[in-house]
Amino acid sequence: MIQKLKRIFLIRHGESEGNLDLSKHRNLPDPVIPLTPAGKEQAVLAGMALAAFIQNESIQKPVILKQKFRLWYSPYLRTIQTKNEFLTGFSPCRHLIQGIYQEPLLIEQRFGIFDGLTRTERQEKNPTAFAKMENYSQHGAWFFAKPPEGESQFDLYCRVKPFKDTLWRDALNEENPIENVIIISHGATIRAFMMDFLHKDFDWFDSVQNPPNASIQLIEQEKDGQYREKYIFEGFSNPQKIKSARHPYAASYTASYIQKQR
Repeated sequence: MIQKLKRIFLIRHGESEGNLDLSKHRNLPDPVIPLTPAGKEQAVLAGMALAAFIQNESIQKPVILKQKFRLWYSPYLRTIQTKNEFLTGFSPCRHLIQGIYQEPLLIEQRFGIFDGLTRTERQEKNPTAFAKMENYSQHGAWFFAKPPEGESQFDLYCRVKPFKDTLWRDALNEENPIENVIIISHGATIRAFMMDFLHKDFDWFDSVQNPPNASIQLIEQEKDGQYREKYIFEGFSNPQKIKSARHPYAASYTASYIQKQR
């Protein structure tokens, strides 16, 4: 049976203060690390990019404008801020969204007592735990290496996995099926979600990098009923360089937005 869940748009938060300066995590709990001003602009541009994508898709697939969307986001401050700024840019298609919800399962991977520490500092803080994790890494088992008071990638995967059931439940609701889902989350969490949804092996997790800030990846059901992934907005890999996003429409998004700020 062809499932009713047509598209999942995975968006990483905009540039955060922790992305620019890892030491921010030493003074602030991870849930309250905010976006930088550049990160907020990036989130607006991501909203504009997705709105333009939907409008462009509607030329060949007008049914998309009749389908329902739902937005889920992590309750961390940087993802809340990304959601707010994203919706500003997404305003031409805002009416398509039926429901905006927080989901605690979508938070970032937790690194415990190693959060915000460099490799050298981790070794100094807990030599035994550091050595054990290094041993896992040397034997190709980093996916299962657990930092003290934190989560391994395996723990993250197990935490994220049940969220998929919520998406299926919403999609299969006969009276109000949700065919399109927007998820605003964190780099490792997005990778864990994709690993589960696309049935990837555990070694895939470390074979791919975190998506760039404010990037948009689309998991879409194709005619054969299978789901496949692609970038539709490549986001911002280089901090501060708002003009660097690669996308067919990125230049016009960026130019029009920057012009409005002057």
